[in-house]
Amino acid sequence: MGNDFQTLPALPLKNTILFPGLLLPLSVGREPSVRAVEAALKTEEKEIILIAQRDPQVESPEQDDLYTIGTKAVIRKSSRANNGVLEILVLGVERVVLVKLEPTAPYLNAKFRVLPLPEDGGSEVEALSGALFELAAKAIALAQPQSAAELTRMLAGNDDPLRLAYLLASIFSLDLAREQKLLET
Repeated sequence: MGNDFQTLPALPLKNTILFPGLLLPLSVGREPSVRAVEAALKTEEKEIILIAQRDPQVESPEQDDLYTIGTKAVIRKSSRANNGVLEILVLGVERVVLVKLEPTAPYLNAKFRVLPLPEDGGSEVEALSGALFELAAKAIALAQPQSAAELTRMLAGNDDPLRLAYLLASIFSLDLAREQKLLET
């Protein structure tokens, strides 16, 4: 087990979670976070670890200020605004467990291991997934009637129950604690 640890630059997130398989636009302004993104962009893979902060008021988070489950992501796009803020688009790749946060000089590095997704299946999961889809379609029709058909089609094309749950959590903007709990489950 000692050789399955990896280290990548870490980006603490305030008030948001990135789920595997989903895209998320981010504005990165804190200097150590900008340095972490720049370090990731210098690599061929452009990978970075995104971990939610427990308290968004903390400006210089340390290990105890972060949740232990996060998401490894790939930076798909980046641009710098005039005010020095980096605008990035990240794609969640897989869940990770933060083993140790290593504060290197200009940014945080995360020592982590991959947390495999659960492999549930069978008729019960299929039935629950169908019920979840029906409830989600009704909720979307109530909350966003102008785009209900488009969102329902997007959900219908998804045959992975876990990805469906992640997608719905991002659409319905759950609070951070609930999104984190879903990521950890």
